[in-house]
Amino acid sequence: MDSEENNELARWPSVDRDSIEKIKQWLSTQEHLPQLEEHDIALFLHANYGNQEASQRTIENYYTLRTSHHECFTNRDVFNDPIQTALRIIMTMCLDLWVKLEGNANGHIMLSDMQGMHLGHMTKLNMGASKKHMFYVQEALPIRLKQIHFINVVPFMNRIMFLMRPFMRKDVQEMINMHVDMDTLRNAIPVESLPNE
Repeated sequence: MDSEENNELARWPSVDRDSIEKIKQWLSTQEHLPQLEEHDIALFLHANYGNQEASQRTIENYYTLRTSHHECFTNRDVFNDPIQTALRIIMTMCLDLWVKLEGNANGHIMLSDMQGMHLGHMTKLNMGASKKHMFYVQEALPIRLKQIHFINVVPFMNRIMFLMRPFMRKDVQEMINMHVDMDTLRNAIPVESLPNE
C-alpha cells in the first residue's frame, strides 16, 4: 500500500481495517465486480458509517448501475449526444471526480443554481433518467449526503419537486432547502466555502 493510500486510511480512523479486509475477500468472490483498492473500499465504508453489509450493497449498486445504464456512464462524448444526455453525463462525471478528489468526508452538501431555468426546460426532463440518477445518488454513490440546496429558485420549482419526489427517499426530501437568493443560503452555508462566482 502506498503512502497516499495510508494517508487516506489514516484520515478516517473510524474505518475498520478488518472490514476492509472482509470486503476485499467478498469482492474476490464477486466476478462481476472489480477488485478495489483499500482506499476505494474505505470510501464506501465511510459513506455507510462503517456498516460492512451496507457498504457491500452500495458497491454492488455503484458498479451495477455504471454497467447497466450506458446512457449515463459510457460514451461520454458530449458532442455526439442530445443536450439532455450531455447534462446527465457531465453531472455523473462531476460526481465521480468529486468523490475521487475529495475522498471521504463527514458529509457532502449539494448546491444547484436554478438561474436561467425556464418552464420549457420541464418538457425536456427525462423521468426515466432522473429516476436512475436519483437512485445512483441515494443508493450507489459512496458519499454522506447531508444537505441539498437550490439557489435562485424559480416559481415553478414546486412542479419540478412534484415530479421528482417519488424518486427520493423521505430523508433526502428532508435535506432539501430552497433559496430565492443568496441571503438565506449564507445563513445555511459558510460564505468561505462557496465559490467566488
